[in-house]
Amino acid sequence: MPAYIKDSSIANPKTRRIIEHAIIGALGERDGDWFISIKEGHLSDWQVEIIGPNNFFWKRTFFGVREQDDRGEYVAMTVRDAVH
Repeated sequence: MPAYIKDSSIANPKTRRIIEHAIIGALGERDGDWFISIKEGHLSDWQVEIIGPNNFFWKRTFFGVREQDDRGEYVAMTVRDAVH
């Protein structure tokens, strides 16, 4: 499973890396190419978009302390639920 981060604009470099790894880890071993876009919005929200094989498309905005935890656990859990 190749997963590609095609765009990632979370301002804090440490947080950016954590969230990228959380999403890639949540995708797991999957067939086909997966493309991930992570954008930090004007309100410091994270807009995550995942495009995969067989017309898979998923988009979600994460906002607030619970959803934007500094370990990426909530993001990873949400991505796992979306792709499994």
